[in-house]
Amino acid sequence: MDKQYEEKYHELEEKHWWFMARRHVVLQLVKQLGVSKEAKILDIGASGGALAWHLKEQGYLDLYLVDNSPHAINKCHSRGMVNAFLMDGEAPDFAAGSFDLLIASDCLEHLEHDERALSNWSELLKDGGVAIIFVPAYRFLWSEHDVINQHFKRYDKTTLLKKLHAAGFAVLRAGYWNFLLFFPTVLYRLCSRFFTRGKAQANQLFFTPSWINRVIVSWMKVENKAMRWITYPFGVSTFAIVKKDSSKKA
Repeated sequence: MDKQYEEKYHELEEKHWWFMARRHVVLQLVKQLGVSKEAKILDIGASGGALAWHLKEQGYLDLYLVDNSPHAINKCHSRGMVNAFLMDGEAPDFAAGSFDLLIASDCLEHLEHDERALSNWSELLKDGGVAIIFVPAYRFLWSEHDVINQHFKRYDKTTLLKKLHAAGFAVLRAGYWNFLLFFPTVLYRLCSRFFTRGKAQANQLFFTPSWINRVIVSWMKVENKAMRWITYPFGVSTFAIVKKDSSKKA
């Protein structure tokens, strides 16, 4: 990632509505899964450690963080996250069967060999261990934003589930996230392509006025809470909650 952009990214991930809403839904899923406070948790693609910080605030102390950016890991250390390591997310260097919960929130799309990564992640989990995985949805939403963020691909739910099954996971739940903003996002991406045809497009993460940020976060939190009862048919992201199933690799 470009160094100047990375600085901006770390600023945005603290207070931008996208990151705040995504942290909220991940934390909500952790709570709904009934994850023990003694669980050993691995956050892959932890960036500056914002999610882990919130997990720590909720009483989860056995936290391990991985990112391939020295700047991100330094930021994690500055938060007091001592178990933050500079590692390749495709093959984190931990012993097999180390973790109860693995979180990869918008990480898999950054890894060229995603199937290899999923297989490695499965190995890192204890038998019965759970993973929460979020990725950007739909190839037709591909834009310069994906290029700037060094994505290799976007996924639909079917493709993601196929790769998860092949890696030895049993799917507990899968669906889409950011349903409410799906159509505005599609419209924005299509208009951007039309009006910037032949020109370099800009990154689509930018600071929004604080009141707009608050409104969108509140809106997204309602959607997040409704996910307990509703499976959205489409969204800007797709996700899966999966469990390590050793019998699938036997």
